[in-house]
Amino acid sequence: MDVSLAKASIASLAYKYQNDDTMIKDWETKLYYNSVTHIMDDTKRPDVPITYGHAWVE
Repeated sequence: MDVSLAKASIASLAYKYQNDDTMIKDWETKLYYNSVTHIMDDTKRPDVPITYGHAWVE
């Protein structure tokens, strides 16, 4: 991760409603909210070279 602070807000709202002309047959409501604050300090992490491997597939 190359940033020291990452923030995210996620929300969702869904509903389903059904009736049969005389009364409510089915009603479903969903509400979701999430807030994330991620703080990370990589300033003291040592530099490690990134290596890539190869694999030959026949």
